[in-house]
Amino acid sequence: ANGLNTLNEAQSVSASTALTNRLRSPLVKAYVVYQIIVIVLALLLLAVLKKTFQWLPPLVLVMGVVPLVLLPLGRIKLPNEWAYGLLAVLFTLLLTWILSVVFKRNYYKAFVFVSFATLLALNVDLLTGAAMIKSSVMGYDPMAGARYYGVGNEYMGVMIGCSILVSAALYQVWQRKWVLVLIGLFLAFQAVLISTPGWGANTDGALTAPAAFLVTLMLFSDIRINVRNCLIVAAVVGFSVLGLVTFDLSRPPELQSHVARAANQVLSGGWQEALTIILRKASMNLKLIRFTIWSRVFLAVLAALVVLLYRPTGAMWRLRSECPRLFQGFSGILVGAVVGLIVNDSGIVAAATTSIYIIAPVLLLIFSQSEEPCQELIPVQDEG
Repeated sequence: ANGLNTLNEAQSVSASTALTNRLRSPLVKAYVVYQIIVIVLALLLLAVLKKTFQWLPPLVLVMGVVPLVLLPLGRIKLPNEWAYGLLAVLFTLLLTWILSVVFKRNYYKAFVFVSFATLLALNVDLLTGAAMIKSSVMGYDPMAGARYYGVGNEYMGVMIGCSILVSAALYQVWQRKWVLVLIGLFLAFQAVLISTPGWGANTDGALTAPAAFLVTLMLFSDIRINVRNCLIVAAVVGFSVLGLVTFDLSRPPELQSHVARAANQVLSGGWQEALTIILRKASMNLKLIRFTIWSRVFLAVLAALVVLLYRPTGAMWRLRSECPRLFQGFSGILVGAVVGLIVNDSGIVAAATTSIYIIAPVLLLIFSQSEEPCQELIPVQDEG
C-alpha cells in the first residue's frame, strides 16, 4: 500500500510539473509581451503626444497584479489547459477593477498595495513550504531544469522589487528614525527569507538582496555612495554569503542545498573549480540574454527610463524633488536589477522582474497629472 501511495504521489507530482511546464510558455510570454506593449504605449503618449488617457494607468497597474494572480493559479484544478489562461485574465481584470475602486483611481497607491499583497503572499508561501511557488508558472520548472525548490529567479526579482518599493513608499510618508530601523529589520528578514536553505534557498539572491537592500538603506540614511561605502556593502554581502555557506555545510548531507554542494566542489577542487562555476554562470547568463523573452522587458524598461529622463521635460526631476525617498527606493531597485543581472546564472530574468517595480510606479506618478504628484498621493511628514 505504501508503494502504491508513493507511486500515486509521484504521478501527481509529475502531472502537476508537466502542466506547469506547458502553461509556462504561453502565460509568461503573454505577460512579457503585454508589459512591453504597455511601456511602449506609455512612452509614445508621454513623450510624443504629451498627453495621457484614463485607460492607461489601469493597464500599468495590471503589471503589478499579474505576479500575484499567477502565484496560486497552479493550485486550482481545471479540466482544460486553456481554462488557466482564461482564469488568469479574469482574475487579473477583477483584481485591477477592485483596486481601482478601493483606491478611488489612485493607481500609484493601488500599485504599492498590490506589491505589498504579493510580497505577503510570497512570504507566507515560503514559510509554509512553497506550495504555491512550486506550481506557479513564475515559480520554477523542474521539467526545463530550472530549479527544484525554494524561490525561483522570477519571484526573487519580484520579492526584491516589492520589498524596496513598499519600504520607500512607507518612508516617503513617515520619515522617522524608528521607521527607518523597522525598514532595516524588514529588509534583513526578506534577505534571509530569499537566501536561506529550507526557505528561498536562492544563492544568487544572497548576493543580490543584501546589496540592493544595503544601498537602499544607505540612500534612506543619506549616506554618501562612494568607493569606501561600496566596499563596506561588498564586505557585508561577502560575510552574509559566507555565513550562508557555513550554515549549509553544517547540515546533514541529505538536507544540504546546491550552495553547500558548490562549496564542497570549491573546497576540494580549489580556485579552478571556483572559476569553472563562475564561467558556467556567465555563459548561461549570456545565452539567456539572447534567448529568454524576459531580456526584452529589461531592455524596454531601461530604454523607457532613459526616455523619461528627457520627456516629458522635467517630469523625472520633479519626481525626484517631490518624492525623494521614493526616488531613492527606485535607485535601490535598479541596483538590485543590475547586481541580479551580473551574479545570477539566469540574472536577466531576475533583473526583468525586479525592474517592473521601478517602471510601473514611475509611470503612474508621472501620469497623475497634478502639479505635485507626491503631495496629492501621500501625506509627507517632516523628519521626527
